[in-house]
Amino acid sequence: NSSRFGKFIELQFDSAYKMAGARVHIYLLEKSRVVAQSEGERNYHVFYQLLAGLSADERAQLHVPLPVAEYRLLGQSGCVAIEGVDDAREFRRTRDAMEAIG
Repeated sequence: NSSRFGKFIELQFDSAYKMAGARVHIYLLEKSRVVAQSEGERNYHVFYQLLAGLSADERAQLHVPLPVAEYRLLGQSGCVAIEGVDDAREFRRTRDAMEAIG
């Protein structure tokens, strides 16, 4: 059943930001982990990064004004931050990478 599997495509770029290759990762999707996390686990990290890295104006434009813990999907496990991980910094890195490749 193909709906039980996810695919992640890793795009690889050279130093001039030209695509140099790609790699496909196939993994088993666990429906229970998409809608609920165990204690101490986080959902998709980009959500936490987005909320930590957006300016107040951007958050208002995107209609995400609440702190991360107030969103049920993100705060239900009690883990909204990971020690040693700066979500705002990771968001800037993600945004910079997307801007670099267009």
